[in-house]
Amino acid sequence: MDFLTLVAILAPIVLLAYTTEAFTGFGASVIAVTLGANVYPIEKLVPVIVLLNIIVSSYIGFRHHRHADKELLLKRILPNMSVGLAIGIVSFPYVRGEWLKWLLGAFVVLFALRQLYLLGTSEPGGPPMSLLRASLFQVLAGITHAYFSTGGPPLVYSLGRMELPKQTFRATLSLVWWVFSVVLIVVFALTGRLDQQVLVLYAALIPMMPLGIWIGEYLHGRVNERWFRMFIYVLLLLSGIVLFL
Repeated sequence: MDFLTLVAILAPIVLLAYTTEAFTGFGASVIAVTLGANVYPIEKLVPVIVLLNIIVSSYIGFRHHRHADKELLLKRILPNMSVGLAIGIVSFPYVRGEWLKWLLGAFVVLFALRQLYLLGTSEPGGPPMSLLRASLFQVLAGITHAYFSTGGPPLVYSLGRMELPKQTFRATLSLVWWVFSVVLIVVFALTGRLDQQVLVLYAALIPMMPLGIWIGEYLHGRVNERWFRMFIYVLLLLSGIVLFL
C-alpha cells in the first residue's frame, strides 16, 4: 500500500477517533488502533496515535482542568496506572505480531459486548466497585496503555460506577491520557520507535485533529451520549471481530 492510500484510509479513522475523544474523554486510541491495525502494523501505529493523543488531551485536559477530580487523579489513578505501565513496557517485546493483534481484538470485543449490555439495562452503572477491584482495573489500564495506547476501557470501567459528572469524567480522563502519553513518547524516543516513518505519518494526520476537536466539543453539550456511545460500541465490536480474520 502506498503512503497516500494509507493516509486516505487512516484520516477518517483518526477523525472519528478524536471526535469521540473530545466528546467523551476516551475512546480515541482504541478506535484508531483497532480500525487502523487492519491496514498498518500495531507496533508502528501506536507511536503515531500517542503523538496525536497529546494534542487532544492537552486541549481538553488543560482547557477544562477546573472540572477534573485532581484528588482522584493524583492519589488513585496515576499511581495504579504507573504500575501497569511499567509492567506493559517490560512485557511488550514478548507479545508482538499476530498475538498482539488477537489480544487487542479479544480485549475490544469483550469490552464492547459488556458496554452494549450495560447500555441496554435499566441500571447501567451497577453496584459500587471495591477499591481493590478498581485498583486492579487501573493497573490493567496501564498495561493496555503501554501495549496499544488504549487504557481507556478498563479505566472507564473502574470509574463508571462513581457517578462522576460528565465534565469531571472527561477532564479527569484527558489529564490521565496527557500524563501517560508524555511518558510513552519518552519511552518510544529512547527505544527508537519514533522513527522517520512514524513522524511522517503523524504529520500527515495532524490536519484531522482540529476538526475532530471542534466536532467533539460541539457534540459534548448537544447530543444524547447514550446513543452516540451505542454507535461507537457497535463499531468497536465489528472492528474487533475483523482483527481475528
